[in-house]
Amino acid sequence: MRWVCAVFALVFSVAAAQQGTIVDVAKRLGATTLLQLVEEAGLTDVLSSKGPFTVFAPTNAAFSALPQDVLQKLKSDKKLLTDVLLAHVVNKTTSSKTFKDDEKLMSMNKDAFIRINLYLPRYVRPIPPATVTANGCKVSMADQVATNGVVHVISRVMYPLPLKDNVVDVVRNTSSLSTLYKAIKATGVSDIIADGGPFTLLAPPDDAFSKLPPGTVDSILKNKTAAERIVTYHLIGGSYYKASLLPYNTSHPGVHDTFLPTLEGGQLVFSLDTDGSLVISRKYKVVKTDMTVGNGVIHTLDSVMIPPPFP
Repeated sequence: MRWVCAVFALVFSVAAAQQGTIVDVAKRLGATTLLQLVEEAGLTDVLSSKGPFTVFAPTNAAFSALPQDVLQKLKSDKKLLTDVLLAHVVNKTTSSKTFKDDEKLMSMNKDAFIRINLYLPRYVRPIPPATVTANGCKVSMADQVATNGVVHVISRVMYPLPLKDNVVDVVRNTSSLSTLYKAIKATGVSDIIADGGPFTLLAPPDDAFSKLPPGTVDSILKNKTAAERIVTYHLIGGSYYKASLLPYNTSHPGVHDTFLPTLEGGQLVFSLDTDGSLVISRKYKVVKTDMTVGNGVIHTLDSVMIPPPFP
């Protein structure tokens, strides 16, 4: 029995040595850009220490996809770089097997959190494994075990950092969403939106409202029922990032589109346009995606969606 235990301990120690620390695992995975930035931020020794840590590690391609000015800003501002990198790290080991939908993990950046979501495609049999996202970034490879924690590889850099404010406060503080904020305040549901959730807000900016026929915006703002219908038609219960809105199988247009109910009671259909952009009900284009906020996620639209039938 002692001989068996000794062999087991030897095998375990060899396996642990092969795994190495978070830094070693990142090297093995080829995450050279991440490691370079970790070194520039002075975090290599931290991620080589006892831990434990969970690191959501962007690929080299994820960093390359950042606008060049953003990447240069990160490299020239050590504090910002450190804040962004620590927003990808959790100060405990978290296996993908324990992830829960809409779970919030507090990162080592005290001002940032990581929202985990699990998405199963509808109308597909047999049911495939869930798509896992972290602040909307798809987890492409999970549970790469290190001696001091675990690495989950993600497809995008979590930048800009998530906002702690709720949906209503974010709209209020965003100058381009001033008309939408007026509409929210004209309803009886603003407190529910602020305090509840999570929600997905499909936010039309001011220039989208300006496309409506003359007098329409004033009519909406003066009519509480109309304002409430408009606002709740742009709200979905739950946090649905872009990864969950894309068709499961793009080779069969329309068959695997995503259907989601709004708080207004209507239903929205998410599909891909011929140019590859995400559209709703075949006519409303999603312009910007995946702004993570305290109680949900915000996407911006090119137009105001009018719930049918609308008097």
